[in-house]
Amino acid sequence: MTPLEEIAAAMVRTALEHPGEPVKKPLKGGLWLIMRFKTTDWLLSLSRAEKPPSAGEVQICRAAFRVPEFAAQESATVGQYRIVRLSWGNTQLQIFQDGDTAARAVSGNYYLE
Repeated sequence: MTPLEEIAAAMVRTALEHPGEPVKKPLKGGLWLIMRFKTTDWLLSLSRAEKPPSAGEVQICRAAFRVPEFAAQESATVGQYRIVRLSWGNTQLQIFQDGDTAARAVSGNYYLE
C-alpha cells in the first residue's frame, strides 16, 4: 500500500465513524484532501489556495481512494481556493479491502470483501 493509499484508507475509516463530518488532510504543495460520507453519498474534494489541483493530482487521488469511474467531477472556486470535487453514490462496488465489519455495515455495504 502506498502512503497515499494509507491516507485514503484512514480517511475513509474516519468518515465512516463520523458520518456527515468532513475529514481533512493537508498534503505537500498546499493540496488539501477533504472527504465526507453522508448516508449513501461520498464526496472527495481536492483543494489548494490560488492554484487548482493538477489533472495528475486528481488522477493519483482517484486511484488511491478508488473513486468509481462514474463519479461526477466538478471544479469550483471559493474565495482563494480552487477545488475539484468528486462525488458518487453508494453502490455495491468493491472499493476498499477493509476488515472492519462494523464500518461495512454502516456504509451500506459500500465496502465489500
